Amino acid sequence: MPVYNGARYLPEAIESILGQTFVDFELLIIDDGSTDESATVVAGYPDDRIRLIRQPSNRGLITALNLGLELSRGEFVARMDADDISLPLRLSRQVEYLDNHPEVGICGSWLEAFADDIRTQWVVPTKHDEIICSLVFESVMYHPTVMLRKQLLADHGLRYDALYPHAEDYELWSRCGQYFQLANMDEVLVYYRLHEQSVGQTQATTKLQSANRVRGKMIERLNLACRQEELTLHCSLGIWQQPGEADFLKRSHAWLLRLQSANAVMKCYPEPDFSRVLALRWQFVCCQASFVGLSAFRLYRRSPFRNHAKLPLKSLLFFWMSCVLKCDRRHPSTT
Repeated sequence: MPVYNGARYLPEAIESILGQTFVDFELLIIDDGSTDESATVVAGYPDDRIRLIRQPSNRGLITALNLGLELSRGEFVARMDADDISLPLRLSRQVEYLDNHPEVGICGSWLEAFADDIRTQWVVPTKHDEIICSLVFESVMYHPTVMLRKQLLADHGLRYDALYPHAEDYELWSRCGQYFQLANMDEVLVYYRLHEQSVGQTQATTKLQSANRVRGKMIERLNLACRQEELTLHCSLGIWQQPGEADFLKRSHAWLLRLQSANAVMKCYPEPDFSRVLALRWQFVCCQASFVGLSAFRLYRRSPFRNHAKLPLKSLLFFWMSCVLKCDRRHPSTT
């Protein structure tokens, strides 16, 4: 658990670990040069399972993460943020999963994001093949939920890379997937706190830039010559963004087909999962492009991606109606 000036939410985070049903653990807290009361908060817990490591100055999250990996003494290492809450069964459920799945090197889970009276469940793929394919677009292993096998990372020389600030987890997963299997448990094991001082809010631009570089690396594995405008388009797809440009629909379709064709040659990403991941992005782009009218619906219907992931009937009807209504607005009745 790295912490930097996190005293406000730190007690809840610590207590959520000390209250685990699985009790055979050490809680390694890396105080990264905090200037608030973080160290005092930690010292207030008389539990000999807590190990506090104090950095003399703030050296950054990635340094703290790698130090935690180096100093940890357990077979498994669970990540925890100083402002989140682990559910009581988290450690026991993940230890049990890793014990029963020796082929899996990193195990994450779903999470529930919360802020004030807002609660939203964040769901991600659970199986290795779909996770690997999804990483071409985005990180689908939530960092605060993961538990990993320490020895596997050591065997392959895997550590967080300081060249990818605030997307260091995404970049690490992209490499780990080449050496061992990744998995997510299909249950919520962590409550993820949303607040204005979170890294996702304060470092959003840097995080996006680093993540885009990871996306570029994943595309490079396909040996695909990529123009800057195509990389920009791919990054928009990666964050589920439809810029609202009239030609974005056709350009997206052409790009997704290029990815599929390149993978058919290079065989980097497992099929049929890769085509299904591409098809889900295509569904999103189409549904968001209803503003162009029925041409969006026709292009969706003609696309080969329809065979890899079908819209539920209710969503399909809503998409069609949205296209019709947009079309009517552009061609109002003259009667």
